[in-house]
Order: sequence, then structure tokens, then C-alpha cells
Amino acid sequence: MRPSIHATLTHMPFTPEQSFSSVPTAEQPVTVPVIETPSPVSSAPPADTEEIPDIVPPPEPPPEPELLLTNGTETGEPPLVREVEIVLGREIDEYVKAELPASEAEYVRRRNELAHLLVANKGAMDSVDIDEVIVRWLKTLPGLATMFLEQAAAIKTRELEFLFQESSQ
Repeated sequence: MRPSIHATLTHMPFTPEQSFSSVPTAEQPVTVPVIETPSPVSSAPPADTEEIPDIVPPPEPPPEPELLLTNGTETGEPPLVREVEIVLGREIDEYVKAELPASEAEYVRRRNELAHLLVANKGAMDSVDIDEVIVRWLKTLPGLATMFLEQAAAIKTRELEFLFQESSQ
């Protein structure tokens, strides 16, 4: 059986009046601690120190990487050849630069040859012929999946057909 509340209160080690003795009453003065605020800091630097500039210039940007493609006007190529090189090099240029840096020059040479071939024979080749030539060219690059080769060739073929139609108008 539980003891009554009266029994519990009578056996307390202190009385309720004692437990609240530390709380100030209206008769007792309340002391509030004083918080000192720091003095305002002067904005002028000390005379014996060197002034440090607020803005530091950014570091020089790294030099631009050498581009795989050359401007068609520099090499005397017609603008259409340059545009075909751009279409052929999309996504493939970055792969060759990152994965096959030793054979980059050979890749650029083959891409330029293919661009000249496609422009020279643009009226004689249909989409199947263009697709086959691009697939054969992409197969010379190691490490590319067959599915990617076929998809990339199909996309490039459509882009080239559109480009050839625009150039003939």
C-alpha cells in the first residue's frame, strides 16, 4: 500500500518554506549582474603594421587546352568540311583526348579524311552508305561498345543529311 501524501510531506528533509528561501521576495533587493560591452574598435589600422588589401586578385586561369579541330579558314578548307568535322567529332573528340592521347593525331587525320570524303561524295551517297562509312571509322577507335557505335553513327548520319540538304539549297 502506498504511503499517504501527508506522510510523505512530513518526512521531507526540508520544509516548503526552506526550499523557496533562495527566491527573492518583494522585501529582498534583486541584484542584476552588469555586463560590460566592449569599446568600439577603431577602423584605422595601427601605424606600425602594413596595410593588407581587402581584395585579392584571382589566380590566373589555366591555359586553354589545344583544340582537336582547326578552323576551316586557316587550312583553306571549305566551311562545309569544317561543319562535317564538327558533326563527326561530337562526343568522340573528348573520348579520344581522354582515353587515347597517344593516337590523337591519327584520329584527327582520319576524321579529316572522312569529312573530305563525305563532302566530295555527298550527292552520290545515301543514308545507308554514310552510316556504314561512319561505323567503319568508329570501329577503328578501341574501347567503344558496338551499341554506342551504331547509335552514334545513326545520329551523325541524320545530322549530316540535314547539313547536306541545307548546303545544297
